[in-house]
Amino acid sequence: MSQSAARSAGMAASAPAVGASAPVAPAAPVPRVTMPVIAPAIQVSGVFASRDGAVAEVVVNATAYLLAVGQGVPGTPWHVEAIAVDRVVLGRQGNAGGTAADGARRAFSLPALR
Repeated sequence: MSQSAARSAGMAASAPAVGASAPVAPAAPVPRVTMPVIAPAIQVSGVFASRDGAVAEVVVNATAYLLAVGQGVPGTPWHVEAIAVDRVVLGRQGNAGGTAADGARRAFSLPALR
């Protein structure tokens, strides 16, 4: 037998087979890992004002939204409380379903126009 034929025969050899009646142990349950909930990243890019009112450009996880006072910020518990030329204020309700006075406020300062 040539060397190449011997190598081919060696590669073709199979591993010993397990008997069909051999008991199979059940797989151990895979533990579930709970990932912490990451709060969405919120930024305010600017303000657009017209005779009809003003809207703030609020960016949530790289998606921009034009929101007026009173509108909710999508995907978050925040809503727009105030819009001014130099800032935008977001608020959210407190734990007991109260108003923003019970909850939190977040003010975003904007660069002053010159």
